[in-house]
Parts: sequence; structure tokens; C-alpha cells
Amino acid sequence: MKNASLILVICILLCSAQALLPKNYLKGESDIAQCFGDIEKSVGDLKQIADELKKLEFKKALQELGDLMKVLDKVIEKCADATCWMKAQQRCENETEGACEESGLIWYPKCKKGYHADGCCVCVQDCPSGFADQGFECAKPSAYGRGAGYPWEFGDDLSLNEAMKRCEHDNPQLGCEQWGLVIYPKCQPNFHNFDCCICSPNCPAGMTDIGVSCQKETYGRGVGFVDGKCIEENWNNFTPIEKFGKCVQQAEQIVKDIEDLVKSVEDKSDMWNTLKLAYVLLQHTNPFLEHCVDPLVPKTSSN
Repeated sequence: MKNASLILVICILLCSAQALLPKNYLKGESDIAQCFGDIEKSVGDLKQIADELKKLEFKKALQELGDLMKVLDKVIEKCADATCWMKAQQRCENETEGACEESGLIWYPKCKKGYHADGCCVCVQDCPSGFADQGFECAKPSAYGRGAGYPWEFGDDLSLNEAMKRCEHDNPQLGCEQWGLVIYPKCQPNFHNFDCCICSPNCPAGMTDIGVSCQKETYGRGVGFVDGKCIEENWNNFTPIEKFGKCVQQAEQIVKDIEDLVKSVEDKSDMWNTLKLAYVLLQHTNPFLEHCVDPLVPKTSSN
């Protein structure tokens, strides 16, 4: 009877661990850091659930345990697809939902339209036609002067109205504007005045005007994606649950698996190892449920 009670407690503990598996896994989030972060958030809930084990009903526990195995299997599949089984290019394209390109041994999302890669990791704006590319700046085309302007003259009234008329007469298409005490023709389209007398080319949208050049807008494209370790090569070196003995000893090993997983999360020592421990727990629990739970947990009466 003690053995059956022990198995029941383990079953309830495992099914309660469903809190370790957030719903966002089912939406396809598969980055290993996200996997670790979501498990980390649930450790406190798992400890609290362990204190409430005696309140759980057996029938409910079995149902939740079955659900847990289905969800845990999806978690491992989602996380492993992103961190292990997929090639770097496929991982990059799946995560960014766009085209990717290789730089060295690392794959990065391609820069958005109007940008190009500078080195591995930075996207910088393209220079428009007529601007010279100088790395992180675009040198402007030549500026031009707008002359000495139209000052006040003898015979004018005490305003600059007459000077404005003379300027507009000579520059009907551009129009005129006042700068200080002098009237000047406005700059041509895509130019702006610099001080009184110079018309300087406008910088393209998103760039910063720094005088003779335009400083490009830049953005990083992340740390990139590399081919990951493979579960089949690196994770399948665990001891099968049957090697630990009969069902009671197997249950004790599953308890140890859970403790190792929780400790790895709390130590924050190795995200990859945490995911591996979750994988081992799954591989141990599936055959345990198949061969040990039904024989060792007493059947409830149908009356």
C-alpha cells in the first residue's frame, strides 16, 4: 500500500508540473532563452502545488498527467526544432519570417529595403543617387550660393516690401524669403538654406544632416543563427528508466529527475542543460506511465 501511495504522489507531482509548460509554447515560440524563461517563471508555482498534493483527486491526477506528457512532448519538439534540429538558415527564416543570408558561419536576416549590410551585424541606409557613399555617411552633392540677395535701397519705404518685389520679379518660380535684413530667392526643391546665402541638399528621410554629409540611420540585425547541437547525438546518452529497477525505484528516479530540473532552473547555470533535463524527464516518464502507474495505483471502485 505504501508503494502505491508513493506512485500516486509522484503522479500528482508530475501532473502538477503542467505549470512548467506555458501556453505560448503551443504558439510556436521556440527560442532556448524563451524556453528557459518560461520554465523559470513556473518553479514557484510547482513548489506551491507540491504543498497541495493531498488535496488533489486521483482521477483528476491521472488525466492531468496524460495531458502533461502531451504538452511536454510539444515543448521539446518546439524548442529542439529551433535550437538543435534545424539548420541555421531554416532557423533564421522561421524566426524572422523573411529571407536570410550567410556571413561567415552565421546566418542573419537580410536588411530591409533601402538598407545594406555593413559587416556581419549592422544594416545601414543606402545613399541616394548623387550622394557619395562614405560608410556611415552620405556626402552631399555640391551646394550652391543664392547670391548677395535684395537689400533695402534708397527710395524704398521703411520696409523690405520693395526688395521682396524685386526678388520675386527676378525669381518667379522659386519665390523669395527674408533672412536678416535681406531678401533672398528660396532654394530649389530638395535644397534648404544654410545660413543666409548657401543652398544645401536635403538629406534623405531617416538620415541626420551634419553639414556637408548626411549621417545614415543604422540598426543591428541580432546575433544571428548557427547550426545547433543535435538531440539525437548529444541527448540520447541517458540511462533508460527500466535500468533503475522495479517501479518503486523508477519512481524515485523520476523524483530525482524533477529535482535536477528545478535545481538547474534555480541555479541559472546552463539553459541548454535545463532543456536537456526536461527532455530526459519526458523520456523517463513515458515508459514509467505505461508500465508502472496502472499496476501500482489501486483501481477505484465503480460503485
